[in-house]
Amino acid sequence: MKEKPLVSIIIPVYNSAPFIERCLESVLLQDYENLEIICIDDGSTDKSLELLKALKERAPNLVILEQDNKGPGAARNLGLDKSSGEFVCFLDSDDRISENFISELLCLALRTRSDIAATSSVLLDYGNYLKEKDVGLPKNFVGELFSLEDRAKIVRTTGVSCNKLYKKSFLQSNNIFYLTLNSPSEDNYFSIPAIFLANQIAVTFKCSYFYLQHSSSITKKIISYQSLDTFLIYSLIFQRMSLLPLRWDARKIILKTISERLEIDASYVEKKLENNFLPYFKKQRELTLRSLANSIQLVNKQKQREPQIIISLTSYPKRIKTVDRVVNSILHQTVKPDKIILWLAQEEFPDKVIPEEIERLQNNIFQIRWCDNLRSYKKLIPALIDFPEEIIITVDDDVIYPPNLIEVLYRSYLRERETIHCNRCHWIRLKEGKLLSYQAWKQQHEFKASNASYLNFLTGLGGVLYPPHCLDKKVFDRSLYERLCPTGDDIWFWAMAVMNGTKIKRPKEFIRTFEFIEGSQDSSLWDLNKFRNDSQLSAVMNEFPILQNRLIRDKITTEPLDTNKLLLRIKRILLKIFPRGSKTYIFLRTVYTYIFK
Repeated sequence: MKEKPLVSIIIPVYNSAPFIERCLESVLLQDYENLEIICIDDGSTDKSLELLKALKERAPNLVILEQDNKGPGAARNLGLDKSSGEFVCFLDSDDRISENFISELLCLALRTRSDIAATSSVLLDYGNYLKEKDVGLPKNFVGELFSLEDRAKIVRTTGVSCNKLYKKSFLQSNNIFYLTLNSPSEDNYFSIPAIFLANQIAVTFKCSYFYLQHSSSITKKIISYQSLDTFLIYSLIFQRMSLLPLRWDARKIILKTISERLEIDASYVEKKLENNFLPYFKKQRELTLRSLANSIQLVNKQKQREPQIIISLTSYPKRIKTVDRVVNSILHQTVKPDKIILWLAQEEFPDKVIPEEIERLQNNIFQIRWCDNLRSYKKLIPALIDFPEEIIITVDDDVIYPPNLIEVLYRSYLRERETIHCNRCHWIRLKEGKLLSYQAWKQQHEFKASNASYLNFLTGLGGVLYPPHCLDKKVFDRSLYERLCPTGDDIWFWAMAVMNGTKIKRPKEFIRTFEFIEGSQDSSLWDLNKFRNDSQLSAVMNEFPILQNRLIRDKITTEPLDTNKLLLRIKRILLKIFPRGSKTYIFLRTVYTYIFK
C-alpha cells in the first residue's frame, strides 16, 4: 500500500507565548498522522522559543527554525523552503484548527486532483467565545471545478491563505511566495495568484479554521507608514497577473478583481489610520487605482485584435451518452473558450434526438451544430468553414480533459502564432529519404524536442490548436481526402499543414497523461488505423511530393534529443510481448511515462 502523503504545517511564531501551546495542541490532536510541523521563531523576545523547545519533547515531528525578526511572510517562506511535505498548509501561532482539518482537506485534494483544497468554515474566536463569520470564503461556498468568475468571488471576499491546503509542487512551479512586509495585505501576494493559477480548487465545510482576534493581532496594529505597503503589494500582484499569457477577457476579469479587492482593503486600512496621515493615504490610493484602471482599459482594446478560441469536437451514437463529461471538462478550463461546438451528423441521429444530459448543457458557449456525415473529419472541417478567422482547438469525445488544457496550448500559441500546437505528437523517422513505418516513429515520451518542425506528426487525443489560415485550401476537398486517407484525419490535417508551410510544435510544458472515459476505447479508430496508417501515409505522400522534400530539408536542421536508448530498447521489447490493452501493458506504459517525465 502506498504511504500516505506527508503534509507540512508551517507556523510563524513571534511573541506568541500566550497562544502557542493552544495552537500546537490543535495540531497534535489531528486525526491524520503523517505530519511535519515546522515552527519558525521570528526573533521572539518573550518565552515563545522556550515553550517551543519544551513542546518538542511531546512532538518528535516538530521542527524548530530560528531567524532574526523579519515578519511572518519571511518566516513562512523559510518554512516552505525547508518543508518536506507533498502538501503544505499555513497556521498562525495564535489560531487553531479542528482535529479533522488535515484529513478532510487532504482527502478532498487527492480525490479531486486539486492544487488547493480549502475550508469554508472559518470561525472568529474572541477568547473563549466563538462566532461564525465568513472570513475565509463567500458564504455557503463549497464545491469543485470553480470557474474564473467563482475564483474572482473568492478573491473579492478575502485574501486569507491559512484556511487552505496547497500542493507544494504547484507553489514551486508557479513561484508563489510571501512578501516580507508587515502589512495587513501581505497574505494577498500569496493567495491571489494561487487562486487564479491553480489548475483546480475544491472547497468543503467539513472542517474548521479558528481565527483568534485580539489586541496584538497584526490587523489591529496599523502603523501609518506601513499602510502604504498595501498599494505596493497590489501593484506587484497586478503587474504579475497582467503578464500572464491569457486571453483578453480572462485577463480583464483578473485585473478588475484585483483592483476591486484593493478598494476593499484600502477602505479597511483607512479606518485604522491616524487623522494626520489620511491625506497621504488617500492620495496614494487615488493614484494607484487610476493607474490600474488605465491598464484595464488597455486590456479592453486587445479585444479587437485577438482571435476567438473555438473548441471543436464530434461524436457518434456509440459514444454520445458520455460526451457531456467531455464538454463539462472543457467548460471548466482555466482559460475559458469563446465557443464549444459539438458537430453531429443528422444521418446518424434520426430526428436529432440526443441525450438529455447534453441538451441541458447548451448555452451561449456550448452549442450543437448539425453537418454532413464526414465521419472523424467532422471535428475540424465544419469549424474551418464557419470560423475561418479564429483559433480552433480540436478535442476527442472520449477524454476528460484536465483544466489547464486550453491554457497550455494557448500559452504556446502566444509564443509562436504561426504554428500548430499539440500536446501529443510522434516524431517522423526517415531513412535514406524514405519514411519508416508509422510503428517505428518516436512517440511523445521518446524525445524531448519542443522546436516547431514538419517532422512533428500531430495526434488529436491531446488537443490540437490550429491558428487561422494554417492549412492548405485543399483541406476542404472531400473527394481527395476520402480517396487518400478515409480514416486518417490526423494524416490529412498534418499533410495540409506541411503543404501550407505551417510547422507543428509540442508545448514545452505539454500535458503527458489523459483520462479516458471508461469503455470508450471499445470503438476506437486506433484499432482500425494501426494497420492502415502506412498505406494512407503512402497515398498522401505520393499525391503531394512536396511533403517528402520538406521533411528531408527539416531533418537536416532539426533532430530530437533522444532519451536513454537502452530504456527505449527494453520498452519496445516488453510492449511487443504483452498484448495492447492488457493490464501488464497498461502498467508498463504507465511506468514508462513516469520515467520520461
